[in-house]
Amino acid sequence: MLRDEECRTRNSAGQLINAQGQDPFQGLPHQDPRNHIEELEHLVSRSEQNDVSEYHMLCKIFPYSISGDAFNWFSQLEPGSLTMREDIERAFLYQFFDEAEATREKEKNDKWDMLVESWQIKREDQILR
Repeated sequence: MLRDEECRTRNSAGQLINAQGQDPFQGLPHQDPRNHIEELEHLVSRSEQNDVSEYHMLCKIFPYSISGDAFNWFSQLEPGSLTMREDIERAFLYQFFDEAEATREKEKNDKWDMLVESWQIKREDQILR
C-alpha cells in the first residue's frame, strides 16, 4: 500500500506514477534521462511507503515510469540483471544519456549558427548603406 504526498492511498506503483501526472520517459532525443531519475527520486521521497526503503520503491516504480523505446530497452534486459537502484540508474543513463546530450548540443549549435547568420546579414546591410 502506497500513499502519495497528499496521503491518498495508491494500490500500485503505476497508480502512484499516474496520480502525479508524470509523463513517461520514452527515450526521445529531447528527453533528459537525468531529469527523469531526479523526478522519480523526488516522487519516491514525497510518498509514504510503509517501511519500504526509497531505493526499493524506486526499483518498483521505474518500469511504470517509462514507455516506448525506453520500455522496449528495459523489457529486453536479462531478468534479474538489475537488482539495485544503482544498477537501474547506471544502465538507464548509459543507454539514454548520450543521445539526449547529442541532441542538446545540436540544438545549441543550431542556435549559435542562427545567431552568426543574423549577425552576418545585419553586417552586410550596414555595409550596403
